[in-house]
Amino acid sequence: MRRKPTLRGTRDERIDGASSLQALLSCRVMRISPHDTHRRLSRRFSRRFSRWLAVLLWLAVPSFAAPAAASASLTCERIPRLLNVFLEKHISYDELSDELSSRIKESYLRRLDPSRTLLLESEAAALRSEMIDLLAQVKRGDCSKLETHQKDGFVRNFVSRSDYTVDSEVVLVLDPEKRSWLNNVTAPTEIYTKLVHFHMSNYLSTGLSSEEAKKKLIHRYELATRRAKEITSEDIYAILLDAFGSALDPHSHYLSAEVLEDFQIDMRLSLDGIGVALSSRDGYSIVERIIPGGATDRLNLLQPKDKIISVAQEDLQFVDVIDMDLRHVVRLIRGKRGTKVHLRVLRQGESTEQMTVTIVRDKIDLEERSAKLRIENVTRGDGTFKLGILELPSFYGDRNPTKRQSSRDLRNLLSEAKKEKVDGLLLDLSHNGGGLLETAVEIAGFFIRDGGI
Repeated sequence: MRRKPTLRGTRDERIDGASSLQALLSCRVMRISPHDTHRRLSRRFSRRFSRWLAVLLWLAVPSFAAPAAASASLTCERIPRLLNVFLEKHISYDELSDELSSRIKESYLRRLDPSRTLLLESEAAALRSEMIDLLAQVKRGDCSKLETHQKDGFVRNFVSRSDYTVDSEVVLVLDPEKRSWLNNVTAPTEIYTKLVHFHMSNYLSTGLSSEEAKKKLIHRYELATRRAKEITSEDIYAILLDAFGSALDPHSHYLSAEVLEDFQIDMRLSLDGIGVALSSRDGYSIVERIIPGGATDRLNLLQPKDKIISVAQEDLQFVDVIDMDLRHVVRLIRGKRGTKVHLRVLRQGESTEQMTVTIVRDKIDLEERSAKLRIENVTRGDGTFKLGILELPSFYGDRNPTKRQSSRDLRNLLSEAKKEKVDGLLLDLSHNGGGLLETAVEIAGFFIRDGGI
């Protein structure tokens, strides 16, 4: 979010603030001429860097995230203050105008029904007309009209019919933004029917039998229904706040306590846990990879594709995590450094093996997400030149200057590139997802000698 005071900084200045970029950023590729001297190359890079960094910081500076307090739950009573924080901090909006109200309506509807399969056109119109009153009620501390919408039962009943066959002639518009809202009471059945045929054809194309595909699809929709029913009032409040933030501009968001925790992990490049990356598939929490140097890696107990079926803390009271939302599974596994977590795991090989493993949580360094330098030889004309490529996955860092900072890492890598006497330097931000605003400003100062940012 653009802040009301104009932000300016030079190489040695730092600006307090936090930013969460949502865009993937690309840098320009330098052309190296054999006639370029180091000084000319440096000036050329500075000019090019200035041009595309201006675009980068245009994306970074406006981004404002209203974070939830990690220690306090999000209640209806806290929402009015958080809404006011958005308006107090934003440069373009300081009150609820008609234009902003209209954008909030559309933003909220997109979150309530992103696939446009739940709400009829008339229901969406009713929500739009009620939005002003709804916001007024919320600002008075009344959240009774906030709700989620869900449909269930259709898929099981439809594919379980004895005469069911896949209709290969069905045409489905996959992009919800290109579909209109459901315009009558029969439209939901029509779109659900098309979705079922689409998913069934995908399953059958993988070699599954018709009965296997039906079971898989039914289970998929049962999981989706279960997730919808597990949505708490705190989740609903977060949906409204995020809809409000993104209506202000594309880079403003509300960060719930869980999202904030994940963001802080990304910025600090470390967390306390067991050191595994998990994914969710068919209701199972599956080990995708083992993080090098972590607690699990040192024990060599888990393997990729292992399925975690239950989790226990030090009291050994196991909790079944099959069909549990992955974020809840992760919360059960993470914990304070030095404590134990017990996992029951299924491992499939020639036969299915069940085992229980105990892992002591430890600090996990996410080294693969840090800045890196590699040097490549590039041929131009009759000459070969050393090109230093600096990869910066994010503007990571910590408010505590003694903690790891991407600016410090990058400074060290620049010194290393200088020692290697590279002929050119490329700062690769193509996979940079954003990070801390003050860190982006400081790093820009490494390349831009004078002027504001």
